[in-house]
Amino acid sequence: MDLKIWTIWSFFWQVAVAVTSLVVAVTFLLKKKKKNSKPSDDTPKSSESESSGAEQQQTSSTPCSWPVEYEVFLSFRGPDVRANFADFLHKFLVRYKIRTFLDDEELRKGEKIAPSLVKAIEESKVYIPVLSPNYARSKWCLQELAQMMKCCNQGNGHIMLPIFFMVEPRDVRRQDGPYKAAFQHHRKKYDAETIDEWKEALQEVGAMKGWHITESDGNKRVLDVLQEFKLYEPGEMSPDHALQLFNKHAFGTDNPQEEEAILSEEFVKVATGLPLALKVVGSLLFRQDREFWQAKLIELKDLPPTKVQERLKISYNELSYNEKQIFLDIACSFIGENKVFPLYMWTDCKFYPESGIKTLVLRCLIKFNERNEFWMHDHVRDLGRAIIHEEDNQRPWKRSRICSNEDAFDMLEREEGSDLVEVLRVNMADENLQLTDQVFKKFSGLRYLEVQHGRLTGDFKGILPSIRWLRLHECSSIPIDLNLNKLVILDMHSCPVEDDWRGWGGIKVTCKLKAINLSFCGELTTAPNLSHCRSLEFIHFWTCWEMRGELHVGSFKNLKVLSLTMTKITKLNGDFARLKNLQEIVAGHLTQLPAGISWLSSLKILKLTSLVSELEEVAALPPSLKQLALSSSRVPNLSELRDLEHLSFERCDQLEIPGDIWKLSKLTTLELWDSSFSNSGIIVSVFPSSLKSLLISGCEPLEKLPSLANLNNLKELRLMRVQVHEVQGLGDLRMLETLVISSGPNLGNLDGLENLLLLKTLKVENCCLLKELPSLSNLTKLQLLEISSCQLLSEIQGLGEPEECSLSSLYIIDCPSLANTGGLLQALGLSEAHDQPMEQLLPCVWKLARLRKLVLYAFETDGHHLSSREQFLDVSGLRDIEELLIFGYKQLTKVYGLEKLETLRSLSISDCTSVRELPDLSGLKNLKNLNIGGCTQLIEITGLERLASLEVLDMSGCKCIRKLPDLSTLRNLVELVVDECTQLSEVTILERSESLRSLSMVDCSSIAQLPNLSRFVNLKSLQISRCTRLSEVKGLERLEWLEYLSMSGCSWIKELPDLSGLENVVTLDISGCTGLTEVVGLENLEALQALQMANCKSIKQLPDLSGLKHLRELDITGCTQLAEVAGVHNFEGLVIKL
Repeated sequence: MDLKIWTIWSFFWQVAVAVTSLVVAVTFLLKKKKKNSKPSDDTPKSSESESSGAEQQQTSSTPCSWPVEYEVFLSFRGPDVRANFADFLHKFLVRYKIRTFLDDEELRKGEKIAPSLVKAIEESKVYIPVLSPNYARSKWCLQELAQMMKCCNQGNGHIMLPIFFMVEPRDVRRQDGPYKAAFQHHRKKYDAETIDEWKEALQEVGAMKGWHITESDGNKRVLDVLQEFKLYEPGEMSPDHALQLFNKHAFGTDNPQEEEAILSEEFVKVATGLPLALKVVGSLLFRQDREFWQAKLIELKDLPPTKVQERLKISYNELSYNEKQIFLDIACSFIGENKVFPLYMWTDCKFYPESGIKTLVLRCLIKFNERNEFWMHDHVRDLGRAIIHEEDNQRPWKRSRICSNEDAFDMLEREEGSDLVEVLRVNMADENLQLTDQVFKKFSGLRYLEVQHGRLTGDFKGILPSIRWLRLHECSSIPIDLNLNKLVILDMHSCPVEDDWRGWGGIKVTCKLKAINLSFCGELTTAPNLSHCRSLEFIHFWTCWEMRGELHVGSFKNLKVLSLTMTKITKLNGDFARLKNLQEIVAGHLTQLPAGISWLSSLKILKLTSLVSELEEVAALPPSLKQLALSSSRVPNLSELRDLEHLSFERCDQLEIPGDIWKLSKLTTLELWDSSFSNSGIIVSVFPSSLKSLLISGCEPLEKLPSLANLNNLKELRLMRVQVHEVQGLGDLRMLETLVISSGPNLGNLDGLENLLLLKTLKVENCCLLKELPSLSNLTKLQLLEISSCQLLSEIQGLGEPEECSLSSLYIIDCPSLANTGGLLQALGLSEAHDQPMEQLLPCVWKLARLRKLVLYAFETDGHHLSSREQFLDVSGLRDIEELLIFGYKQLTKVYGLEKLETLRSLSISDCTSVRELPDLSGLKNLKNLNIGGCTQLIEITGLERLASLEVLDMSGCKCIRKLPDLSTLRNLVELVVDECTQLSEVTILERSESLRSLSMVDCSSIAQLPNLSRFVNLKSLQISRCTRLSEVKGLERLEWLEYLSMSGCSWIKELPDLSGLENVVTLDISGCTGLTEVVGLENLEALQALQMANCKSIKQLPDLSGLKHLRELDITGCTQLAEVAGVHNFEGLVIKL
């Protein structure tokens, strides 16, 4: 399999794993919610999670009564995800027993989302936005997201599960990357308040936990997506639970004295059950006298119940001045920011942050997540920003902080400013504005300035006298000089900083400088001289590719972190005995360790990877180390590292690990990457018994492992690309929860597997000699089983025994020998026809009570195929199955029992090229997704017209199907794909269809006529490419919600209707329409971004396109008669292909 195919498959599988994880998460969450919502003694009961991670995932909870219409609201941008992710999310996720509202079913007119759509959002329990690269280009997607966040923030128990599809969560959070241009476009059409609302929604969802889908590189087989994804179950708060929560924060105990309890009940009543208010108010009252309590109770009673911010402001009003400054800074700029750098700034401003932050935490106004980043409840954040906004409602430059990027840009553009502004952030992406020294002269009180993608010009010497933190990210130009006497943090990530920059002179006077970040400053060839900055604690020169030579660090007695990864710094100089505070060193090209490194008594992390040569000298290491990573075969003495917890070796040639490694009693993680070993291929005689995680990858010469029998604490074992013949002591790993064996060509058995009673995840792939597995009947905790590319594996025993098995996900991929006697696939009914009668094949998988999804893959690679004989599949025993996917079984001719699977929601029988017929599917009342793509011999689909719940029908490549029934009966059909159905002569839809969003008919060479498209009132994507007999397209001009239109290669089409009404079209592709002579209404397509009309040989002229301000791509290649294109020559960023 070549690299391209492998990469595609890796991405395909990554998406499948993510979708499966999401389905399991949503299903579990909804079932749990339903269970918790059952009444008991007429009183709803619930619990509220106190973990910061959970609260970051969701906001708050109050009693609510869920209607029955919808459970999940799914929001996505069709053109981004339809061709890839939609095939999984659309076809697999939503097909479970979950009532799902698709993103825009009721939204079709106007600039605002319809009341019916708002109602659907409010009624849904779970929100799943698929945040793709072009998600922010859709105003409806942004309106939906803002409404979803509004519902989450109202405390009605809604749950947000975001999917970051081909985008970085950071870009979503900061409206960076692909989201920049989208907001540049929106800014011209919508007011600042709307833009701010959308951006705040993106900032919130970007800070949440979710699924991150990226293009997998060729080295990664599967990306494990959110194996430990935590779901927040808000439930409903009973009065008893509300009182308990309040008492916990007000008294530090659940059971206060009787006199205090009476007063507590009064507070609980006026707090109306909102957990956030209970915690904030309770924390405010902690250790206060009775008079204070009574005064606050009166104040609360005077506030309307719906005024959440006003209730929270009671706590804010009791803060000191310094505490208020810290609170407002976080609310405006530092949510999601690690606390270290803000503390530096606040300390220098004499805000005394240590005590202030402690107060804010005790008052439940802020929290920290697991990465030590600030987290703030949405209501609290809104309170802080409202307080800032109220400083001056009309003039932003009169406020202390500028929280809105729109306000910041407008203010700088008009050169407005004042010494009142202390905090300013602005993202200048796609803007032409230069920020000169004159612009900033008015900001004499500015202490924090952040500029992204800006152009700063002029001499800033004497400008910004109060600045403590200067943050310039990806700026194309920077000031020629700086004089920043009070600067504490200098962050110039990805800026054009050069060795002779005049600003270095200004940096020399910044004696307060504590942190400098020059990451990705690729023009620097030497490290700047910072010896005068004796207060430095953080030095980040990460990925300064050309920085070389030596670095003197001896004068930085306060230094804590030194990061030199991906630089060419080869040596560290200086008196290391002075660096008593240094905690972390990360470097790549060092050729020797400093002689005094053993004196670094605070050093916790030492990572020396990507070395270009072996370490010339190996010094003793400080005993304080907790993490050590090396890529040198010369290993320092490890015996004294009594506190070492994480040890990693990467790309080490002839590595010899010290034999006394077993003495490291605190070592919990050992990783060996792409290394060879000097001692006859032996790693070590015995591993430390304290290990909890062991990973060995790419150590291909390794043929034998020491026995693992002593690893009584091991929870995770991953062996990838190794040559071992067996895993000794596997059965003694009684605490093991995860076992991954990948690319073990010599591994012949997994003896002892049956003893791993706590195992939850088992993945075995590319073990070509493995013929059988021990019985899995004892593995009652097993949740995920993945077996792939094990060509000789013939049997998996004990699956489904006993009945309490926890298995929820099963993947069988490219294991052809499992079709033999005793194999799993035979147990499913997959057998060669003459081996034994079908009635003797007794299905066993139905015993897996939790099995709802079955995926069977067969790949023909390197000349190997499943069998040369005809095959059948009987699935009648899978009575609880909800999702069934069968892919690539070339000899499969029939599938029996489909008509009995009443619970089936998603059915995919794809690339099964010998299947000629399917059972009558009319009984599958719950089926929502049907994919029979690539079944080239299939003649008809019996019962298709009676699948009333069907939403997605994909029959691409079914080349023998000539006709379909009238699809008007499929009232819920959202997507229809009939690509490459070369004998299909017509698609009949006689009645109006409000549900259809996407219609794809590519390479349908027999179709001469389409149904009148005006019936598809909500169609968003239409692809009718290379329908070579098609001569006209009726009703096209009525598709007002259409965003994507492709008619390329329709050479018989000579004219189109007036397209003026297609105001939402983003992409128009008419390439190869050689008979087309004109495009009427093209000049009115204001949303158009891409116009592809290559080889339109009959078009002589186009209308004036000066009104298409968003046009970014114009392809007129081969338009031989077109003389000119008027109105586009001044478009910035437009790419024209001639």
